[in-house]
Amino acid sequence: MALEYGFYDSVNGDRKYNSLDFGRFFDGVITNGVFATYGNAFKVSPASSGMSVTVGTGKAWFNHRWSILDTPLSLSLSSSDPTLMRIDAIVLEINEETRINSFKVIEGTSGNQVEKPQLTNSDTVHQYAIAYITIPAAATSILASNIEYAVGTDKSGTQFISALLETIDASAFIDSWRDEYQQLLKDTIVTEPSAFTPISDSQIDSMFTI
Repeated sequence: MALEYGFYDSVNGDRKYNSLDFGRFFDGVITNGVFATYGNAFKVSPASSGMSVTVGTGKAWFNHRWSILDTPLSLSLSSSDPTLMRIDAIVLEINEETRINSFKVIEGTSGNQVEKPQLTNSDTVHQYAIAYITIPAAATSILASNIEYAVGTDKSGTQFISALLETIDASAFIDSWRDEYQQLLKDTIVTEPSAFTPISDSQIDSMFTI
């Protein structure tokens, strides 16, 4: 990929940008995830009755796109199986084909031993789990105990945006500083041995452990 840059004012149409160009500006500044302190962070709760749940207010940033839910959203689940249980997923879908972000119910497969449904993560469609709903056999309503909030609970799943800036890997700098400090001490001890108390390499290493 060649060097890309922006933004400049267009002169006679020589600079044109799209929504992705704008969204990519935030890469490295905002991480993918749900804002933990905005609204209710999409917390999912049972509806007042029946096979429905409510997604609380919240804000998210995924795949260079933002999503804001400023009023609670009700989602209906399919009826339960008379004899088997299943697990449904409540997801935030980022669909670059339709250019629509939306909350959806991804229905699981009923069985005696069930697994969470597989979510889509293609080049253009990305689904992020917000909650998983366990639906017992013959259930007629959803209880709070049936809902597993999925944001921030699994390192491989949907995360909170806990800070605006990502941290950097400082291990390379630490290794360099450790070596320089070790050499400085050794050189100084050679020239002025009476000025220092002997110290081992392991003690020096412990000073730079991260």
